[in-house]
Formats: sequence, C-alpha cells, structure tokens
Amino acid sequence: MHPDDPTLDRAQRALDLCRDIAACKRYLMRAGDIHALTATLMLPCYLAELERLRLRLDPEEMKRLKEGLRQMASSQGPMAFPPRSATQGPTP
Repeated sequence: MHPDDPTLDRAQRALDLCRDIAACKRYLMRAGDIHALTATLMLPCYLAELERLRLRLDPEEMKRLKEGLRQMASSQGPMAFPPRSATQGPTP
C-alpha cells in the first residue's frame, strides 16, 4: 500500500502504522523469539513510512490522527492499541 494512493484514508493508515510500531516495540521488549527478529527488521520500515505519510497529511487528517491516537491511549494505554481489522493484514 503506497502512502500517495488517493483512495487511501491517510489518517487511518497513519493510525494503523502507529499500531504496527507499538506492536514492534512490544515484541522487542520480549526479545528472544522470532517475532522480536521480525520487529527489528520491520520497525525502521514502519517508522519511515509513517514519516512520509505524516508529511502528506493535511490539517484535517492530522487532527483526525491526533484524536485517534488520544482515544487509543486513553482507552487502553499508550502501548496497548486495539488490533487491526482482519482486512488490513497482520502486524509482525
């Protein structure tokens, strides 16, 4: 999925990337299993994609992203984001 895709909800994609980044960080904290290795490889990719996407967000999308992050953090804590939907693919 390319961040410049005009059919993509960029704010939602950014939230999904934040979930992926949080999942990677959780796996890295566990260390010692194959998921930690995958997270080590994927985390820089997710961070770079999020930065590219962040630079393209318009003010309304940025507002939605911030609100979504606030809701996720207040409802379940900053590292316990809700799971992605089944149609969006797995996290590492």
